[in-house]
Amino acid sequence: MNNETWPLSQWENDRVKADQGAVVIGPLAHRLLQASHDLFRNANQASVAMTPGYESCVWQKMPAPIMVLGCGAAAVSTQAVILLVSDHQPGSLSDLIHRLTVAYAVQLEIPREQHQRCSLGPGDQDGLPAWLVRCIATVSNALPGSEAERTAVAAGLHLLYDDLDGSHALSQTIEGRGKNRNGDYWHAIMHRREPDYGNSQYWFRRVGPHPVFAELPAVLDRVRQEFSSAMLEEWVPRLVSNGRWDPMAFVDASEAAADHPGETAFRQALEEIQHFEMLHLLVQTCADAGA
Repeated sequence: MNNETWPLSQWENDRVKADQGAVVIGPLAHRLLQASHDLFRNANQASVAMTPGYESCVWQKMPAPIMVLGCGAAAVSTQAVILLVSDHQPGSLSDLIHRLTVAYAVQLEIPREQHQRCSLGPGDQDGLPAWLVRCIATVSNALPGSEAERTAVAAGLHLLYDDLDGSHALSQTIEGRGKNRNGDYWHAIMHRREPDYGNSQYWFRRVGPHPVFAELPAVLDRVRQEFSSAMLEEWVPRLVSNGRWDPMAFVDASEAAADHPGETAFRQALEEIQHFEMLHLLVQTCADAGA
């Protein structure tokens, strides 16, 4: 694969079948979301529907183009994503989807065992393809809010794709700006993942109180039900005190996870919390950008 094309021949080993009125493409459908510049270029003509659940409820608070781009990131973990593309060109991958959707809904199946979360660390992304950078800029700049709020949306999307450098470059241009200083929040997460824990805490101090913090105690409760980690339980009183989320404690917990690589369940639990932190932050960032 190069930066501009995604040959249909790459799909030869994928499973395509009719199943109760839907064409199911998998298990490598995740690649479509990550690599189809045809699809992302036409993000404004795409719609997304997800299997019901807590995560889909969060995603569906975002504008459809942001959902399309966000779902393309490694962070996607819904059981199914449905994309209907109304704009297409003959021979393109979006044309393939269009032809399938004439008679069917196209269900892109992502098996549970393939779910990925952004790493607590920097991940392995070495920059983004030029077409994807353009798509992120186009979609974020189309929002009606201020330049600072639109830039924060772009910084968040870059971070969802593990593009720490790209996100950092954007968030640095809007330091201290925006209704809720969302760019500073993305800046803080970037340094937490870098990792530069002290710098992350500096930026969280700059952020101050943030609406996303109110969502995270409930996220922690959900994660505790899904992951069995004695180490996580030890951290719970620090992460949430008197019903309030402590972002500084989560930075410390991330550092503790790095210092204890054998505590796999603890790390996975923190990645799950981080995942929903970033989704809620993207929702808030889009809202502040007028979406």
